[in-house]
Parts: sequence; C-alpha cells; structure tokens
Amino acid sequence: MSYLKILALFLFSTSVFAEAGDKRDFLLAWEKIQSSNSQVESFEKIDDLKYKIKFTSLPYEGELVVVAYDVETFEFSTTGESDFNKTGYVEIDLPDALEELAVKYSRTYYKWAESNTLYYNQKTQEWISQKQYNEYLMNEGSEETFGALFWLWEYWSYILVFIILYFFVSSVLGNKKIKESLDLQKESVEQANILSKASMEAIEKSLSQHERTNELLVELIEEVKKQKT
Repeated sequence: MSYLKILALFLFSTSVFAEAGDKRDFLLAWEKIQSSNSQVESFEKIDDLKYKIKFTSLPYEGELVVVAYDVETFEFSTTGESDFNKTGYVEIDLPDALEELAVKYSRTYYKWAESNTLYYNQKTQEWISQKQYNEYLMNEGSEETFGALFWLWEYWSYILVFIILYFFVSSVLGNKKIKESLDLQKESVEQANILSKASMEAIEKSLSQHERTNELLVELIEEVKKQKT
C-alpha cells in the first residue's frame, strides 16, 4: 500500500471517529442520552443534525433539528480539583411544535431541556447528564454546603412564582394602603370644610347679632334724646 493511500486512510479514520471530549464525541453522547431519556419514547437520526423524536412527557412527535452545539472549558470543585473540565450544550428547534408548547408545558419542557447540557469527566472520559453531575457535586461536597444550593436549583421556578406573587400582593396591599390614606385625607378635608362652613355661619350669625345690638343701642339713644326734649 502506498504512502498516499495510508495517509488518506488515516485522514478518513480521524474524520469518522470522534476524539474523546471533542464536539463530535459530545454530539454522539447527547444522541445516546436522548435515546435512553425517560421523557423520550423514541429518538431516531434521519439526517445530519436532524432527528425524529417522540416524547412521553410532551405532546410532540416530529422533527428535531440541532441548530447549534459546542463544547466549552469548564471547571468547578469545592476541593480545588475537579474531574470535569468541559461542558457541552445543544440548541434545538422543534419545527412541528406549536409556539405555546414550551410555555404551556414550561416545567416539563425545562426538565427535558436539561438533557441538552452535558459535562465531561476527563478521568473516565465520558459525558454525563445534568442530573448525574448534580449527584457528583453532592457526593463531592458536604450536604450542609450544597443542600440549600441544589434545593434552590430544583425549586427555582416555584421560588420565582412566589417572588412574583409577593411583589404582586405587596403592590395590591400598597395600593390599598394608599387608597385608605387618600380616603382619610379626603375625609379630613371634608370635615375641615364642614367645620369651616360652620365657623363661617357662626361668624355671620355673630355679626348679624352684633349689628342688631347696634341698631337697638341707636334706637335706645334716640328714645332718651326724645324724653329729654
């Protein structure tokens, strides 16, 4: 066999077989995880970056298209050393799905979407799912250290709803207090107007009485003058 044939065979083999931890290896691992995912009933490759998928948890059966995927350097550890040095992600499109699918089934869709992010263990040279990576971190660190963190990670959507409700209720109560304050101010103004009106009536009455007194004094003086003459 000539050197040119050997070189061509070598180049062909390197293009076909994926190197551990690279993009091609990651995509193959992602395909395998989708095939064994409990939320997926069937998963079949029909073309390059195109698949046919049927869910058990989502009302969708049709085409899945990988619009982008990549591998990035990644490292996180509580001990200063980590078995994981890469993370990979897949961005997908479900062209046959209704626009409101991800909104109407947001919780279910989010749980499945977690399987589109994988982590590479450089020691075992394998890609694992988000759930497996979370378990790894729990085993690596103490339960006290990570318990609250992963509780927040698992229930973040409920926490978000609670925060939104909190601000909504606070806003409603705040508006109610503002309304009560305005009502009190309005009542105070009305009472002040009533008092002011009553005061004006009393002053007018007093002036009227004073005027009548003056008239009586004038009449009395005139009467005295008549008696003297």
